[in-house]
Amino acid sequence: MKRNGVVMIVAMALQLLLLSGFSSGDESSNVVIEDTEVKNKRHHVVGEDRGWDSSSDIASWSSDRLFMVGDDIWFAYSAAEEMIAELKSKEEFESCEVSNPIRTYADGLNIVPLVDEGHRYFASSKAEKCKNGLKLHVDVAPIGGHKHKAEQLLAQPPKPSAATSPQLSLLIVFSYLIISCTAVFLLVQQF
Repeated sequence: MKRNGVVMIVAMALQLLLLSGFSSGDESSNVVIEDTEVKNKRHHVVGEDRGWDSSSDIASWSSDRLFMVGDDIWFAYSAAEEMIAELKSKEEFESCEVSNPIRTYADGLNIVPLVDEGHRYFASSKAEKCKNGLKLHVDVAPIGGHKHKAEQLLAQPPKPSAATSPQLSLLIVFSYLIISCTAVFLLVQQF
C-alpha cells in the first residue's frame, strides 16, 4: 500500500514538473512551422492535471492536440487501479476489445515516445472504463506534416494555464519540491 502511495506522489510530482517546465497548456506556443521540422519536442500529459482517469474527458483533451514524430505522451494514473492497453486497430479501439493488446502499461507513470507516424490506440485495460470513454486515439504526424492543423492551432488564442503566471509557476515548482521531499520520506519509511 505504501508503494502505491509513493508511486502516485512521484507521478504527481513529475506531472507538475512537466506542466510547469515543458508544457504551458498552450500547445500552439510550442509549434514552429517550417518546411522540414518542428523545433520543440512536446510532452503531452494525457488528461493534464487529472491524468488518465475516468473523470478526465480524454477525447476533448486530445481533440485540439497536434501529435508529431518526436513528441512524448505521458500517462499518469493509479497503478493499483488501472493499466493501459495499446491496441492494434481502430476496430479494437472502437469496440473496446482490450483482451489482446500489443503492449500493456502498468507502472503508474509511463512515457510513450512517438517515433513513427501513423495511428496509435490506447485504452483502459478494463473494457467497461474503455466503453465509458477512457481511451485515446493518437494520429502521429510526420515532422513538418499536418501544416493545416498546425496553422489552425497557431491562429487560436492562447489557453489560460498555470504557467502563464510567474507566481503560479513558482508555486508549482515549490509544490514539486514538497511532493518530492514527501516521496523520499515515505520511501525511507519503507526500509
